[in-house]
Amino acid sequence: MNRIPESGGTVGRRPRLRTGLLVVAAILTSAVAGGVVGGGAAVALVRSAYNGPVQPAALPEVMVNSEALGEPMALRVHLPMEYDGDPNRSFPEIWVLDGRSQGAQVARTTRMLSRIGIVEPSIVVEVPATSRGRRADFTPPWEDASPGSQADRMLRFLEVEALPAVAAAYRVDGRRVLVGHSLGGLFALYALLQKPPLFDGYFVFSPSVWVADDRILHDLERTAAAGTPVHADLFVSLGDAEDNEMQSGFEALEAMLGSWSAPDLRWRAAITEGANHGTNPELSFPVAAQWYADQPRRP
Repeated sequence: MNRIPESGGTVGRRPRLRTGLLVVAAILTSAVAGGVVGGGAAVALVRSAYNGPVQPAALPEVMVNSEALGEPMALRVHLPMEYDGDPNRSFPEIWVLDGRSQGAQVARTTRMLSRIGIVEPSIVVEVPATSRGRRADFTPPWEDASPGSQADRMLRFLEVEALPAVAAAYRVDGRRVLVGHSLGGLFALYALLQKPPLFDGYFVFSPSVWVADDRILHDLERTAAAGTPVHADLFVSLGDAEDNEMQSGFEALEAMLGSWSAPDLRWRAAITEGANHGTNPELSFPVAAQWYADQPRRP
C-alpha cells in the first residue's frame, strides 16, 4: 500500500509508471495546448531531452575549499534560461549527487519541463565525488559500515559550506531538492533523517538500503517510533528490471513509510516500468519533479 500524500493523506495502490510514455504525452499535450511550441517542435523538444547531454563547453563553478571534507570541491552550476532575463528573480535549487554523471540530464529535463510550465525554472547544482570515492561519501559512519565511510562529513559539507557558497553566488529563493541514486539514494535517506529541514524535497532513485544489513531501515523505524517531525516531500522509485536485493529493500522501505506517522512527511513510492538500475534515475526524475511541483507549498 502506498500513501499518496495530499493534505491529510489518502491511500491508494503503488503506481507502475510507464514513465517515458507518460512524460512524453504530458509534454506534448502541455506544449501544444499551451501554445508554447507547435506539434513538430514539441516532438523535437522531447527528443532533445533524451539524446544525451548537451551543455556549454564550460559550466560555471563554485569552488569550495572544504574543511569538512579536507579537500577542494568544484560545484558545477546549471542556470535556468530565465536567470539573466530578470535580475530581481530568485530560483529554487536542485542538488544532484553523483553530479558529474547525473547533473546534465537533470538540468536538461528540468529546463524542458519548465519551458512548458510543468515545473519551475531551477538552479541545478552538481555535487562531485571526493577523492575517497562515492562509496565513502555516501555511506554513513555506522559501526558495521565499510571503513572510511564519511556521509556525516559530506552532509556537513553541504550544510555549512556548499549551500551557503551557492546562496552567496546566485539568486536562490531558499527552496531546495536533493537528488540521489543508488548509494546516493541511501545518502538522501540519511540526510532526511539527520537534517530534514536542509532540503524541502528528496528524490530517492533505486536506494541501496541493503548497506550495513539494512541499517537505514532500522534508523527510519527509530525515527518513526520517536514521532520526530519530518517536514519534507519524499519520492522514491525502483526500476521493475532491478535485481532481487534492490526489490526486497525497496519493498521494505515502502512498508516502513506506510507505517510511519511522522507529521508532515509527504511521500510517494513508484515502480518504473522498463527501467533497470542504470536507467531508473532518468526515467523517474520527470515524474518525481512533477509530483513535487504538485504538492501544496508549505508555510
